[in-house]
Amino acid sequence: MARTPIQPNSDHHAPVSYREKMSWTVRKEDLHEALQYEDGECKDVGLFLYLKRTIPGSFQLSSEENNMMPPGTGWPAPYPGGIVRILKKGISLETDWPKGTDLDLLHIRVEYKLKTTDGKCIVDVKGETVKEVVDCIGGVKSLDFLRLVRINADRLYDEDGSFIVEADILIEKNLFEAENSSFKESNAYGEEIKSILNDEKNSDVLVIAGDREFKCHKNILGARSEVFKNTVAHNTVESNTNTIVIKESPAQTVEDMLKYIYSGDVPKDSKSLTTELLHIASMYQLQPVVEACLKNLVESLDVASCVSTFMLVDRYVPQDRNMRGLVIMFMQCKAMEMIEEEDWYKLMSSHSDLAKEILKAMVKTTKEKHRCQFCVVTYN
Repeated sequence: MARTPIQPNSDHHAPVSYREKMSWTVRKEDLHEALQYEDGECKDVGLFLYLKRTIPGSFQLSSEENNMMPPGTGWPAPYPGGIVRILKKGISLETDWPKGTDLDLLHIRVEYKLKTTDGKCIVDVKGETVKEVVDCIGGVKSLDFLRLVRINADRLYDEDGSFIVEADILIEKNLFEAENSSFKESNAYGEEIKSILNDEKNSDVLVIAGDREFKCHKNILGARSEVFKNTVAHNTVESNTNTIVIKESPAQTVEDMLKYIYSGDVPKDSKSLTTELLHIASMYQLQPVVEACLKNLVESLDVASCVSTFMLVDRYVPQDRNMRGLVIMFMQCKAMEMIEEEDWYKLMSSHSDLAKEILKAMVKTTKEKHRCQFCVVTYN
């Protein structure tokens, strides 16, 4: 099989080290043949998508080395130092670097989109990315970023049997002295502010949740939340006793909220972005945390949770049409499974207007060829 990489269309950016936005038109027969070949003697070959420009500093094949490669495996000269591949288990960006390159100093980011050729269906490819470093012959290091996702290409093909893959790739050296120094100063400031949470000497208000006590500061709580400001600034029980008791939320959730108040950092761990944190963040009007919790729920949708997630989106961010639309899209895609869930019957009896909105969307879908980000890709 000839495995000549597919040439991209390019939206060129002025390089930092390397920045390129490319698109490739993938034909059904090419992808089918490549994935069939993947099951043969050469594992994980996949469909090659060729980069437009050479990655600065990457490993380069000489013309002689390229010509010595087996027929059908060579590269259009010059070898750009990397390749995008579509595999059965995901989409991979593989870059090659000369002996002695410190890969820890490289920052690599890649974003993928899948599109129908008419542009009516556009899917952002999310999912877990696995990073792997492989030592090759001659000391060359191969750095592979594999996005774990299964593509249901049959949902994407147009009448001519093709669809479009887009990749936005950024590769830069991570350490520049001025930027690094500025970052350290900024980070140190944030850490210093965060460290005064539970400062026994200077705290002036006690926040109690469950069996935990948090020593806090009225001026910081009030500056970050209007609700806290009204609680501690007026003639209230909390103001007079310098104690705020939060009964509605677990202690860990209250701690996560206070860490955000003191640092401004929304929790990055998805396990912290719980419905409990969502409720208390809404109570204290911490909108960035509310949005992060809802975004986490939407990104982890499943049949069992989609109805409850839709109700939370409707309750807390009814104006966010994009987030609302994503949940409805999931319900359209998984309609047969979703209507068997007990939550669906509860929704119909308690929120008939919301159930009617979803039913209308489902009926509309039956009139069209259904394809969306939840059926075009499946995450491992």
